[in-house]
Amino acid sequence: MKSLNLILLASATLTLGCPSKDGDPSPGGPDSGTNTDDTGSADDTGGPPAAVDACERLGLPAMDFNPDGSTLPLRHNPSGDFSVPLVDGSDWVLSEQWSGCESYIFLPHWLPIDDLDSRSWWNEGIGGLIEKSPPNVHYFFVVAGSPDDASTYIEMIADDVDENLIAMSADDQAWWSERLHVVSVPSHSLEGAIKTAFQGNIGSMGMAIDRFQKFRTLGSMAAVEEYDSTLADNGLWPYERRIYEAGYQPEYYNFEAERQARLDAEDAVVIEVLGGDVVSQFADGTLVVPDNIHEFDTLEIDVVMECPNTSAYELGNCGPWDYLAHMWLQVEVDPETKDSHSDSDGTDTGETDTGTADTGDGTDGPDDTGLVTDDTGDVPDEPDEPDEPDEPGPTIEWREMSRFITTYHRESRWVVDASHALAWLQAGGDRTVRYEWAPAWNVQPTAVTTRFRFSNRGKGSRAVETVSLFSGGNLNTSYNTREPITVAIPSDVTKVEFVAITTGHGMATSNCAEFCDHSHHFTVNGTEHTQNLDDPGLLSGCADKISLGVVPNQAGTWWYGRGGWCPGQEVIPFVVDVTPEMPTGETSTISYEARINGSAPFDNAGNIVLSSWLVYYR
Repeated sequence: MKSLNLILLASATLTLGCPSKDGDPSPGGPDSGTNTDDTGSADDTGGPPAAVDACERLGLPAMDFNPDGSTLPLRHNPSGDFSVPLVDGSDWVLSEQWSGCESYIFLPHWLPIDDLDSRSWWNEGIGGLIEKSPPNVHYFFVVAGSPDDASTYIEMIADDVDENLIAMSADDQAWWSERLHVVSVPSHSLEGAIKTAFQGNIGSMGMAIDRFQKFRTLGSMAAVEEYDSTLADNGLWPYERRIYEAGYQPEYYNFEAERQARLDAEDAVVIEVLGGDVVSQFADGTLVVPDNIHEFDTLEIDVVMECPNTSAYELGNCGPWDYLAHMWLQVEVDPETKDSHSDSDGTDTGETDTGTADTGDGTDGPDDTGLVTDDTGDVPDEPDEPDEPDEPGPTIEWREMSRFITTYHRESRWVVDASHALAWLQAGGDRTVRYEWAPAWNVQPTAVTTRFRFSNRGKGSRAVETVSLFSGGNLNTSYNTREPITVAIPSDVTKVEFVAITTGHGMATSNCAEFCDHSHHFTVNGTEHTQNLDDPGLLSGCADKISLGVVPNQAGTWWYGRGGWCPGQEVIPFVVDVTPEMPTGETSTISYEARINGSAPFDNAGNIVLSSWLVYYR
């Protein structure tokens, strides 16, 4: 058990079949998805909420309670006030206990441990849940529906809570006794939003109220550590559920709150291109470049992907696949100077399949095979560049501004730096951008919102020109057969950056390049800069990155570390200031090679998706 003092110290670093609607759901009821943010904390005495002081103690900003919320628990609806009775005889009221810096998570009893063990997942206890959770969260244990044996479940979880509290230090006991709540009656006997949530499928996996006071649904509670070969031998999803998996949710809500505080504090010009309509594969839009584009040194791209059915939970509603997603910019280029190193034609390459769609939570999907292959089993080659016209004239390139990986069955939001793309926007005007996240043969209907955030962070210069360098391709024994690139650095450049967006996919041999360690070595005038993609092999490599924005509790094998990416996260560009190695007014040479576990690549080792540039600043 972590001591409360250590928990508080860590938190201080934060800057800012479906269950029957009428019947009695059993622990074998179906899964559902929900996401929450931190919203509440308090004691259960009915007196002044001690949790108001919790925000000051944790060093977290507080948000005032909004009395105009809704009693309809749809995803992202603001929550209205409600009350639930607790086993200690008190009534817990949201408005009275609201601290403005905590989240509230409601966990139903009816999830089974697995498809062969119908016992409630509550049987595994809550010690691990407390260990995994940040301090600014409240958990409510709710017997969902109106089962005849509701009192048995209530007594079981109440005893478990008491046993875990007794084992804590005095500080931890005082803290968590105010944040672990056993609801004294089944959900069908409640009033308001909690009752409504568990009557419909919106609360099938549980529900939450986040730090923005909004309803969220929860996702899969399968635990990577609880692999059961017996389940696998029977063709079933082999990972058992554990209640401690719910601890990822409040950690993610903290990330969301911190990110929003940062965005709110920044003086940015925000241009919305896609406004939330449901589309299936890709969508084009017009980016109206600000007239004062030359005043900005930073560009961030903000993408929100939401499930199309607002009345349902996320599993089986949001897209089931972890696909590559790209933000492309359409650029007109003179055919005589068109760069052939890297940029795409802006269409699906067949390389968007990044993993498995098998959810194990009531939705089926094929086995995890890595990249889409042709009939020979080989990863398709990169698409050819568009044919150039017979007569000289402009032609079209689609340049990659940013890259993301979609989730298994969950909603997501990403904000990623794409400042290198400012170089392509300096001429201003209306520009065509394309957001693409699924192949034509397996579309994923999604409500998509995209925004472009232009700001000035005082860097002293801005990106004004790029030189396209290396692309990826099939990772095999001939991958490194590529010539160095020689460039002349303009004399008026004030800074030169090397930028690469790199991800590995496919698992043909030795689980490469998705699940093997590989590194990418870029040598600039004799100085090597290495991008190590060494998360593969880490059982919880992606689950350990919730605080960095990985969407938690996805279906599928979302926890595993991957080669440069995680399901449900933006791909962070690899950026190196190479100004010292590249004197202005002189010619420089850049070379590139990839290695697998420090050695030369072998055949059938998957595929590398790579875009890379030199970026000139003035």
